[in-house]
Amino acid sequence: MRLMMIFEYGSEYAGEYLSEFISYGETVDSILLIGNSVDSQRHELVRQRTNGHYQVIDLLEVLQDHFIPVYFVDDINSAWCENTIRNSKVDLIVYGGAKLIKRPIFDI
Repeated sequence: MRLMMIFEYGSEYAGEYLSEFISYGETVDSILLIGNSVDSQRHELVRQRTNGHYQVIDLLEVLQDHFIPVYFVDDINSAWCENTIRNSKVDLIVYGGAKLIKRPIFDI
């Protein structure tokens, strides 16, 4: 089974999701990141809501020990994103994002 994970760039939980999948012996075939900047206000909101108890696991630190192709897109609903997903021939997508997915991406 081919697995792709999709996150917003700078997601506070992307590293945790990936780390957990790897710890259970799952193979992640590719990662697709949406955007290209970290939302520091969002990170601050998470820190406030958890009283600083939630420790973000850096996605790049997790990736250091694993060879997993990473693709970057500006828009989850773009034609480029659709082509990237289709060409990856994945069987399962784990989507840890907050953006609304529209057709045809949703249909994939």
